[in-house]
Amino acid sequence: MSKNKKNQNKNQSAQATVAKQKHKWMPWLIFAFACLLYSNTIDNGYVMDDGAVITDNATTRMGYKGMKQFFKESSVYGATKENYGTYRPLTMATYAFEYDFYKMKVKPGVPTVTPKGQRLTHIALYGLCCLLLFFVLTQLLNNYHPLLPFVATLLFAAHPLHTEVAAFIKSRDELLSLTFLLSSVFFFLQYIDGRNANRLVFANLFFLCASFSKEGSIVFVVLIPLALYFFRSMNFKQVLNCTWGLAVCAFVYLYARYNVLDANKGFMPVINNTLVEASGLGEKFATIFYVLLQNIKMFFYPIPLTWDYGYNQIPLQQFSNLFVIASLLIHGALAFFALKGLKARKIGSYFILFYFATIALTSNAFVLISAVMAERFLFIPSIAFCVMVAYFLLKYLSSGNELKQSTTVFAIIIPVVFIFSIMTYNRNYDWQTNYTLFKSGAEASPNSYRTNSAYAWEVLKKAEQEKDPNLKKQYLLESEGLFRKAISIWSKQYLDHYNLAVVLNYQNKEASRDSFYLSSFALNPKYINSVYNLGVAYYVKKDYPKAKEYWSKAVGIDGNFMDLNFKMGLINQYLNDMQQAILFYEKFFANHQNNADVINNLMICYKAVGNIEKSNQMAVLLKKYRK
Repeated sequence: MSKNKKNQNKNQSAQATVAKQKHKWMPWLIFAFACLLYSNTIDNGYVMDDGAVITDNATTRMGYKGMKQFFKESSVYGATKENYGTYRPLTMATYAFEYDFYKMKVKPGVPTVTPKGQRLTHIALYGLCCLLLFFVLTQLLNNYHPLLPFVATLLFAAHPLHTEVAAFIKSRDELLSLTFLLSSVFFFLQYIDGRNANRLVFANLFFLCASFSKEGSIVFVVLIPLALYFFRSMNFKQVLNCTWGLAVCAFVYLYARYNVLDANKGFMPVINNTLVEASGLGEKFATIFYVLLQNIKMFFYPIPLTWDYGYNQIPLQQFSNLFVIASLLIHGALAFFALKGLKARKIGSYFILFYFATIALTSNAFVLISAVMAERFLFIPSIAFCVMVAYFLLKYLSSGNELKQSTTVFAIIIPVVFIFSIMTYNRNYDWQTNYTLFKSGAEASPNSYRTNSAYAWEVLKKAEQEKDPNLKKQYLLESEGLFRKAISIWSKQYLDHYNLAVVLNYQNKEASRDSFYLSSFALNPKYINSVYNLGVAYYVKKDYPKAKEYWSKAVGIDGNFMDLNFKMGLINQYLNDMQQAILFYEKFFANHQNNADVINNLMICYKAVGNIEKSNQMAVLLKKYRK
């Protein structure tokens, strides 16, 4: 390195040190700002997948005892009994800890408001992520403009894309992962800059914690060494000498994951990921590049935001699509600039590689995951966007002394942050309940099967609880339209057909109702509710042979379902088959010996077949229970 270059670096470092002293208020402003942005989530309830990791998860509900258990099973084993999929024991352990610490009382399937302590913890974790990001960028980019870390972090904190992470308790994995990763980078830089061996131990330990929080952290095995290469002027040998521990930590996590989880015996439903139906690699990768372009668009223009981009909100694409072509050109150009700046250790080169690496595992390019696109997938990749926006603002859109530079940059960034903040604060209200979340989803993703189906179910529940007949009618009509739309997008979910039949039944639309009970049963011959309700429908119409036909099918699935044995006794009695009636009545009577109706009917049936003794016994019992 030339003498002039060394002096220039020293001057830049000195300027950075002075700037740090002048702007001590920045990190605390960022922390307070990030927490304030999500302060209106404090009274939000559990939504969507919160049930799988908290309220419906038996291991979480073990409290402190469940913390250790999560290292021996999949993240959702306590809810689904499936020991494959995700392995995020450290994240899950925090839920189990909070369950006892906050003395939570939740019941599976029952909507619950999150304890304020748990919600405050989640908000504070987001604030901590932003605080750590500022400290890491300040240390990492110490030779760049002193305002760069602050502007980048401010933009990161306010970005509306992050609401799925900061307002959704289930996304604790993203927050913990980034918190530990940033801590790891911080201690690596402390080690490099100060040569304190203890810092290296902490750096590797935090990376291990990040891996056990979310598997996507593994990509930092590459990104952390690259950061040292780019921003500490180390050669590859020097980088490897201090970062080989990352590979060991990654191996420890992968070994634990491999030994705990079973092989994935499930399948990827198309309603989660449209790519399941891709006819070949061409269609698959054309769609992937289309989604990658949508990701970039969301960084600049995060409208609309939704909880689901699945089937068929983003249809399969072809390489002839202009957006796919544009995406290829943009990503090709980014790759070119990244490689071109590799040797010169350009900041843009590193953060392009950072973006590619952090988006790779969720891009579906290597393995199909549970979504074709999601806002949470952009949480860590958005760091690259925020840094590069701040860098270009400071480098190309400002000039002159520091005061003029600051004024120019803040004149641009403050309105953007203000608009983003309003969008974020308002978006938080969508995450209040399943009803508000699914309503916003149906509006933002009108072509998604899942958004229409989920919101239809929430509207149906509203209708069932509504006392005002006019409002009830409105809810039922809305629910009917949503279920019909969901079925028109994807017609293979038997529950949609069943629920639509229920909605039509409430509206006395008998003709179309029965066809959906039938289609529900055809899609799932083991779903007893469909044939049970069909039997009820024909019984009400006094078509007893048809009622018996469907109730008999229900008996074949589960003879002890609800009052099915009583109903089968009743229908056989009406059809004058007293022996069959007695058989079913007796099954019902065995578990309901104080039920006056079954006793009365048994008395009549035994008398009809000439068994006077049993008829008299039932008559005596009837007097006893009717007193």
